[in-house]
Amino acid sequence: MAIISDRYQQLYTLGGKIVDVSRFERNLSCNELGVKYGWEATMAWSNLIHDDLNSVGPGIREGDIYVDLGANIGMSALNAERRKAGKIYCVEPDVDCYEVLLRNKASNWIVDNVAISQSEGSIDVNQWPYANTRKVRCITFDQYVAQHNFDRIDFLKVDIEGHEKTVFNNVSNTSWDKIQKMAIEYHEDQTITEQQRTAERFNFAAKLSENGFYYVTVLSRPFQSMIYAWK
Repeated sequence: MAIISDRYQQLYTLGGKIVDVSRFERNLSCNELGVKYGWEATMAWSNLIHDDLNSVGPGIREGDIYVDLGANIGMSALNAERRKAGKIYCVEPDVDCYEVLLRNKASNWIVDNVAISQSEGSIDVNQWPYANTRKVRCITFDQYVAQHNFDRIDFLKVDIEGHEKTVFNNVSNTSWDKIQKMAIEYHEDQTITEQQRTAERFNFAAKLSENGFYYVTVLSRPFQSMIYAWK
């Protein structure tokens, strides 16, 4: 079996394979990397090569409590570990990605195989990286906060395939108060007009401001925008 020699350059992926980020050509665009090396390279481009999480605002700092909603195989969490986050919490609903996440985790990672939704129950999630769906258990963000007894969340990263638009509708003031910094991969709705997308994105950013985030920055992109917020 292949062995990981540098956890910030090599990590396990689906099918028991190892991705070696050091082999990727750094001068290629995100799309070019994806075409040449696969979906893992696209994730590595934003998480381990260009560090999207820390490109705007105060970023992840040493000792932070870092929470990753939609951790996939752990590239964002590895970024947080590299930046010396104190404790890392990962949520990943896809069981295949979750099994890989368990292989990539360090001792200060806590991982949960569950989805975060606006209500408790079950939802359909995509089987990564394919279009097939499977039904998984889901809980609310408030339930997740209570489950881990957080007194603070220094950095919350969110990549939950469009559910960010509904998950935060039912978050209590108590939970909002615990969050200090956020980086959200905001999935643009391709079924509506550009004008409607702009309004929807603005309303989402306004919700963050209403819940105590003094600084909100939106990097608009065709399919997946990035929204950064901090207090």
